[in-house]
Amino acid sequence: MKRIKKIIYAIFALTMVVGLFSANTQANDSLPADTGSLTIHKYLMDDVNNAGPNGIGTELTPAQLPTGAAPLQGVAFDLYKIDTTAGVPMGGDVKYTISGTTLTVDDNGTKTTYPLTLVSQQLTDVNGEAKWSALAKGYYFAVENLADSTPKTAAGDPVTIGTSVAPFVVAVPMTNPAGSGWLTDVHAYPKNEPLTVDKEVDDTSVTVGDIVKYTIKPSVPSDIETSKSYVVTDLLDEALTFDATSLKVYELNGDGSVNTAKEIAASNYTVAQAPSGTSNKITVTFNDTGRSTALKGKKKIGVVFNAAVNSKVLDKIDHSVENKASVSFTNEYDQASTTESTPTNTHTGSVKIEKTANDTSNALAGAKFQIASSLANAKAGNYLKKDAAGNIIDFGETGYAAANVWELTTDASGIAIFEGLEDYTGTAASPVYNSYWLVETFAPGDYNLLSDPVQVTFTAGSTSANAYTHTVGVVNTKEFVLPSTGGNGTVIFTIAGIAIIGLAGIMLITSKKSKKGNI
Repeated sequence: MKRIKKIIYAIFALTMVVGLFSANTQANDSLPADTGSLTIHKYLMDDVNNAGPNGIGTELTPAQLPTGAAPLQGVAFDLYKIDTTAGVPMGGDVKYTISGTTLTVDDNGTKTTYPLTLVSQQLTDVNGEAKWSALAKGYYFAVENLADSTPKTAAGDPVTIGTSVAPFVVAVPMTNPAGSGWLTDVHAYPKNEPLTVDKEVDDTSVTVGDIVKYTIKPSVPSDIETSKSYVVTDLLDEALTFDATSLKVYELNGDGSVNTAKEIAASNYTVAQAPSGTSNKITVTFNDTGRSTALKGKKKIGVVFNAAVNSKVLDKIDHSVENKASVSFTNEYDQASTTESTPTNTHTGSVKIEKTANDTSNALAGAKFQIASSLANAKAGNYLKKDAAGNIIDFGETGYAAANVWELTTDASGIAIFEGLEDYTGTAASPVYNSYWLVETFAPGDYNLLSDPVQVTFTAGSTSANAYTHTVGVVNTKEFVLPSTGGNGTVIFTIAGIAIIGLAGIMLITSKKSKKGNI
């Protein structure tokens, strides 16, 4: 028993010695380590207002991340060491500006400058992380460098950043959340919003002269009220004539549709138009009041305007016009972003006549045609016309009476093409194809006119890969062979008629003589 007690006492004494040694050699928790690390975790969110409170330097678990936050790779961060040991003002009202290697801190009007030394630039990896290890104890200044960034999702899809991260100051090591020690490995979670813009057109198939409505839907960054610039731009093709009086800006409904009952006053922006190559550059620039007040709290807006499709569309490939919009944003730190929409498409269709002769099957030149939008109009002679600008006008539309006759003549190849017609109504996904009626108004040579209008109906099968042309074969027959006035046929009939009359007279005389002889 005594032996066992001695062993226990020995173990206890050894434990006390080890504990005492450990206590004497442990670092003082009240002082930071000489080095530490900084990891920036970069995430993309639809709305950074949902990001939650500011970080406290600790690493978050996946469950602690805001809903919808996705890692963003390819974002460049410049990390600077601040030459100070006294600390740097921090907080929501503190503004930072950097000029060369000098940092200016504006703390509610009190400005202080600090020398900076660039540590390095890091790009966030596929996990959205950029890490600096073995950083000397002190204060650091992190700047998101969009100029050197190629932002994309973890899947590799390109992203345009809208709301950029404000430059921030961080201490490494950093006081822990409890205030009782230090975080040697510091984690920061700056987040971005994407800058997006969509463009829509109400009609994809049109007739030359039609008015189409365009709607641009750009996103509005959360920090719009402190921004320096917000501009919506549209490069309208020369085949589209912009109606400046039609442009209006609206708020959007929850489903993304335009809320015409909530117009944003025109006093919040200016509209300008200027030639740009073969396009007209339309810009909508929001002023200080527009950005700080009218757009504050909006996630997206709708810029709506009209444009007329003019005859220059016929000079375009496949008679098709594409154009797209863009939005540009510059935040309070002069970080600029621009993104473009996918292009819209507006086109016209054509009816191509291939004229042949029934007796030879050869091309028939010189036949003249007009075209109508309905069978009733075709029978009444109310054909489509063109005004002086080349706009196509239907019967009953304004300007029809004064418009010019639209009549085409088949060429040496027997071809005539009515261009600039609407081939369908509805959407490209669910088209309702249109019909037209051709009427031959002049037949060449000794061929007959067509006795009835020829119906032409566009179909999915008759239009090929953006050609939007329906081809119809029209055959003419020879005239009926009737005797013409003064021709040999008339002489023959005349001689025959005289002979018959003469024979009848002889028979009448003979008959009378016969009757007298019998008296």
